[in-house]
Amino acid sequence: MAEKPEAVPARVAWWCLLALVAVVPLLTSNLTALGAAAPLTYDQFDLPKLLALVALAGTGLVAWAWSLAAGHLRLRVPGWPALAAVVYLAVAAVATFTSVDPSGSLLGAPARRGGFVTLAFALAAAWLAVQLVDRPSRALRLAEVVVATGAIVSGYGLLQTLGADPADFGQLPFEARRAFATLGNPDLLGGYLVVPLALAPAVALSADMPGRRIAWWAAFGVVAVGWLATFVRGSWIAGALALALVALVAWRAAVRPERRDVIALASVGGAVALVAVLSVATGLFAFSALERIGSLAAGGGSVAQRLSIWSAALAAFAERPVLGWGPDAFRYAFMQHRPTTDLVYGAAMRADDAHSIMVQQLVTTGIVGAIAWAVAVLGALVSGLRSSLVRGGGTSRLIFGAWAAAALGTLAHGLVGVLSITATVLLWIALGVALAPGARSREAAPALGWAAAGLAAALSLAAFFGVARVASADGALISGMVATDSATRAALLEAAVSRAPWDHTYRVRLGDAYAGAVADALASGQAAGDAGQLGEAAYLAALEDVAREHDASLGLAAIGNDIGAFDPVGFESALAAADAGLALAPTSLPLVLERAEALANLERLDEAAAALEPFVDADPNAPEPGVLLVAVLVADGQADAALTRARELATRYPDDSSVANALATAEQAVSKEKR
Repeated sequence: MAEKPEAVPARVAWWCLLALVAVVPLLTSNLTALGAAAPLTYDQFDLPKLLALVALAGTGLVAWAWSLAAGHLRLRVPGWPALAAVVYLAVAAVATFTSVDPSGSLLGAPARRGGFVTLAFALAAAWLAVQLVDRPSRALRLAEVVVATGAIVSGYGLLQTLGADPADFGQLPFEARRAFATLGNPDLLGGYLVVPLALAPAVALSADMPGRRIAWWAAFGVVAVGWLATFVRGSWIAGALALALVALVAWRAAVRPERRDVIALASVGGAVALVAVLSVATGLFAFSALERIGSLAAGGGSVAQRLSIWSAALAAFAERPVLGWGPDAFRYAFMQHRPTTDLVYGAAMRADDAHSIMVQQLVTTGIVGAIAWAVAVLGALVSGLRSSLVRGGGTSRLIFGAWAAAALGTLAHGLVGVLSITATVLLWIALGVALAPGARSREAAPALGWAAAGLAAALSLAAFFGVARVASADGALISGMVATDSATRAALLEAAVSRAPWDHTYRVRLGDAYAGAVADALASGQAAGDAGQLGEAAYLAALEDVAREHDASLGLAAIGNDIGAFDPVGFESALAAADAGLALAPTSLPLVLERAEALANLERLDEAAAALEPFVDADPNAPEPGVLLVAVLVADGQADAALTRARELATRYPDDSSVANALATAEQAVSKEKR
């Protein structure tokens, strides 16, 4: 008897899940490779992915609930880890409302988008996985889509490594010719590739046709080479751990590779080894593989930097231990508790993530949320591993085991690194697939299904509308950023504020636009008109929304110092803004410089020098505090002390023009005193 065809709503839910794992990793708003002059949104990576996540997971959830109500599907109950996930989501919701930045915690911080909406729809995707991946064939099909997408993303990353990227992403905040693909950062790419890396061998071994098997081994090779070429050490460790677990599951499941599989594996290993050798012997890659491995043992560089971030994070957790600072609000916690010693890694560096998913949960959702998260994640992982390591079962057991390995690897990377939206969603989906074999099936009342469908539709539409409004505002922002005249720039940023009035970061950008107009007027010797007042109003409005917004305090201080050239009252305003900002970000070097400038212009020279002294040597790549200190000492009549400082700066920054000018000024002051 032929199997009854699946109802349309159930198929829609399944297609949405498949589309989600394919579209989210690939999506970016940068279409310059197709001829666009600029990206469609300022946030080129995470905002488009969040929009796709909400649309696909929301539609899938509604379609599933419809099928449940119509009797097309039975409810699958996954057990206590799912209950812990619901508790975690509830705690995160409360933490969003008690956050230091509620709107940011709801929709996520710019260029991260790790807020409550992301968490909710990632868990919705995991729920779809539990409900729909009810047989090995579906686990395999979902894995196939992930691996195929991973090969495309990895291949694109390799093009970037070769310097052949057809898209223009502008100035990048990391080493040239480092792959980032459609994720925006090598660390994020490395974390994402752990999932297709773990799934690819299981997909290849499950293929029943020689041609398909070869194709999947080829995809594994592309993913593996791209994974190595990210030069992300945490991803290397996590990927190796995941592959080891896949090998163990294959052995326990009695899956024996054929001769062609061994040859394919050897070929992939040879390709990875070749890339490692080329990284050592040539300048083709940003790093040498040996240097990256050796740096782990040395404990310096990013390892020491992570320890510094974690130190600040634990201090922040102690301040708000119960519900934390709010989802995706880590940057506020870090700025409040960043030690001065951390400036050695760059004063401009501001961590917006704890670089450890467990520490991130502690800081952003408190001890309650962190415990619920750990119980949900570890419970699902243990359940998946337990069912995967039973003897026998062949490739059916192997594919579920590979999903558990993917979850373990992603979690391992997240413990010492950053997880993107894409990796976060795939982690939860992998955990959902790991739970699926143990889920119990039962009938559900139609009323429950219709209520779930209605609720899912309402929440999904609200979330999609909110994210779409932010995307529209972000489009106005990028247009304003590339505008050539200040009037057009300000008009576009006013439009961005009106499209997403709840997002204070657009008010900060508007203030920056007016501050730029003031600076231009000052440089040309013209009056700034009302630009100064409009800029101050934008910054104050942002601070009214979120008092901890560092960039608003910095902008207010900077515009005050600029206005001071026309009206000395501006210096008083700059000092007040800098003091308020430093109370919440005491080691912010830009705020320290603005405060010292205001004090110097108010002729409080001793205070200006005292403010600068602790920061002169803090950042080895920032001569600005020393240069300003020389100017303050000269103005205070301490020419000899100024010359001593200037000579020290010249030794450390021999090619810096501002240091050369400071040295010349100090020498002239000493010469003048002697005359």
